[in-house]
Amino acid sequence: MGYLVSIIVFQTLFTLMLIMVTRQKTTGVFEKLLTMLLLLMSVHFSIKLIFLLTNPDYFTLPSSFSLVYGPVVYLLTISTTKTLKRSTIITHFLPFIIMSVAYVFVLIQLHAFPLKNNLSLPLYNKIAFLDLVSIATYNGLSLVLLRKNKLNIDPLKFKLLKSIALLFISMVLLPLFFILLEPLGIFLDTRIVYIFILVIVVCIAIYKVKVKELKAEPHTTTSPQEKTQKYNSSNLSETDLNAYQTQLERYFNTNKPYLEPELTLQILSIRSGIPKHHITQVLNTRFHKNFYQFVNEFRVREVISKMSKHKNVSLVDLAYQCGFNSKSTFNNYFKKITGFTPSEYKKQHDLAT
Repeated sequence: MGYLVSIIVFQTLFTLMLIMVTRQKTTGVFEKLLTMLLLLMSVHFSIKLIFLLTNPDYFTLPSSFSLVYGPVVYLLTISTTKTLKRSTIITHFLPFIIMSVAYVFVLIQLHAFPLKNNLSLPLYNKIAFLDLVSIATYNGLSLVLLRKNKLNIDPLKFKLLKSIALLFISMVLLPLFFILLEPLGIFLDTRIVYIFILVIVVCIAIYKVKVKELKAEPHTTTSPQEKTQKYNSSNLSETDLNAYQTQLERYFNTNKPYLEPELTLQILSIRSGIPKHHITQVLNTRFHKNFYQFVNEFRVREVISKMSKHKNVSLVDLAYQCGFNSKSTFNNYFKKITGFTPSEYKKQHDLAT
């Protein structure tokens, strides 16, 4: 058991390090909650490992952490389509906070008053079984929300959340199934439960790697003429191209999707209702730009429009507010589009006004 818990702790810390290394200055609620989930897991199983090595009796004591996993997954799911209020997060975390106080109280009692364990320990053990209800309920609700909002959720996030929810539900249902088999002499190896946790952590690590790959901007030296010639055999008519161009421009001007640092071609396709390959064709043949050039041009325009209104805000902070996720990308695109560095442009603008 010890080696399995050690692997979970190591994998969790490794994935946390991966998130911290790849995170941008502007991090959305989804990424913050995902980091919180990993942090809670690392603390949970670090405590378990310490108890396993020092006092096995404490290791078997149910902890409060199982009451927080369900709410975090549920809040992660909500954050993909809605803005979360701090009060909402705190409300869902209340059972975990209360149970954490009880957990510390029981640990103190076990250590300081070993002869009085029968006073609160039986009650605590009964209440601790609520974690099974919490995990099953919250993850079940998450699956319902995912199914309902599938078309509005980033496919990578959808796949990750669905996998996590199914794994947590399986982790709860499997022990219940084996309880029914106990009269037949078939018992559950508790290590299976820890394997589920390990798989969840691995799923998060895979998600972060895929996100990093998608954010890597492709380099292209294709000329506008070559881009246009590539679509000579396309079945898309000029009328359709015009319609898609109008729809894309209207969507960008109205919804401003470029303000999201995590915007990808896949997300844009889902939300705008335009197939990915048609978006690419419109961008290449009508705007002579790739996806990132098109999006970042809107971001630069947004920064310029905010300069005069927010004179006390730094240019880098404005860039992050407008969807850029790195200072270097912002500087490069700004100079390509305006011919000036951001500071040069601002200086001239200030002089002109």
